[in-house]
Amino acid sequence: MKFNKSTLALVGLALASSSILSAQGFKRVYSNPVHLGKAINSDKHEESLPILSADGESLYFVRTYTETEGDLTIGDQDVYVSVKENGKFSLASKDLPTINDKHNNAVIGLSKDGNAIYLLNQYAAGRRFSNKGVSMAKKSAEGTWGEAMAMQMPKVNFKGNHYGGFITADEKTIIFTAELEGSTGKEDLYFTQINEDGNWSEIQSLGNMVNSNRADFAPYLSPDGKLLFFSSFGHNSVGSSDIFVSERVGNGWDEWTKPEPLEGINTAGFEAYSNIDKNNNIIFASNNGGKGYADLYSTTMKLEKIEPKPVEPVKSEEEKAIEKLNNEFDLQLIYFDYNKSDVKVEDAIILDAVMAVLVKFPKLKIVLSGHTDERGREEYNYKLSKRRVEAGKDYLVKRGIDKKRIITQALGETDLKIENAKTEAEHVQNRRVEIEILGSN
Repeated sequence: MKFNKSTLALVGLALASSSILSAQGFKRVYSNPVHLGKAINSDKHEESLPILSADGESLYFVRTYTETEGDLTIGDQDVYVSVKENGKFSLASKDLPTINDKHNNAVIGLSKDGNAIYLLNQYAAGRRFSNKGVSMAKKSAEGTWGEAMAMQMPKVNFKGNHYGGFITADEKTIIFTAELEGSTGKEDLYFTQINEDGNWSEIQSLGNMVNSNRADFAPYLSPDGKLLFFSSFGHNSVGSSDIFVSERVGNGWDEWTKPEPLEGINTAGFEAYSNIDKNNNIIFASNNGGKGYADLYSTTMKLEKIEPKPVEPVKSEEEKAIEKLNNEFDLQLIYFDYNKSDVKVEDAIILDAVMAVLVKFPKLKIVLSGHTDERGREEYNYKLSKRRVEAGKDYLVKRGIDKKRIITQALGETDLKIENAKTEAEHVQNRRVEIEILGSN
């Protein structure tokens, strides 16, 4: 956002009702931002500080003049209002004589019933004071705003470039921005609450989880008091200022979850001043990645279920050893010459590797399955396959492996790898002993 001369960096205050919810196992997602169009945004000036009525039918915002226009000079600000017609915001008007004057003007709040409006700085019987503060006007029976009167909030010290505040839906708590002694950054977020006697309590910080080492401003708290939306130049913002959301922990005011940026909304430019209606439609100011002055955009927030990442099972040392053995050797390829049951030297290497694992993990067992090709009589092939698995078993037993840990099965020609083998190479594939290692569980 580009500020000019006396342009005030204002913070929105709203009393709208919203259905914002947070839930464990869900994440907040936002639809693609939509430009609110020429009914709201001008071609050459800047729009910011959107304030929605509770029903979402009226939108107040500030237009900052970037060029001299009539009796308005660069940096002047007026309040505009737009009312929805057939579901769309109508052409905004600044015909608000009790609100707009020659000073910088801003609406910083609407009551829940829409009959009270809160204004930046102090008014009294139609005359503006230069003092920082909050004023309030009531709506007349004719639907126009009456004269504004200053509210007595001596504890609220609007000090800093981004001064302003937010009143919670129950009108008992004010969250505001100020640069005070002890601030974490240039400006921090503070709060005060109204007591039973009508006075405001001593101000307190929202804590270091929310407040960064740079300016934090533009707070908005959901009606349930759980979600805090605010803007910040800190918190590793991707632009000059980003919008963040943080969830309140417990019933206190100084414990919040780590602020989350509004993904898909924040750009390399300026985003700030978010305000939300009852349907979770968010209106915010953005200069679209630094392209000119800020305009108003809308997005819709919803909750999306977080699909849990599959948990990789923790492998035991036995499982790791078996996996390594299978990766290094093909345990189905202990082959034999035709009509032979002698273990070949090259296949003894595989049996030695299996034996090493059996020695290291004494609870493991193995299964040796003997096979033949389909040449010869079936009964003979069965006996031949038995001699082959016994040869493998004897090799291991002679080297210290308990025979009870070795299970053998002779399958003869009943489980051929290659049916109707023709060549010697194909027959070799069928003359084999397969090794399976059984885990201890």
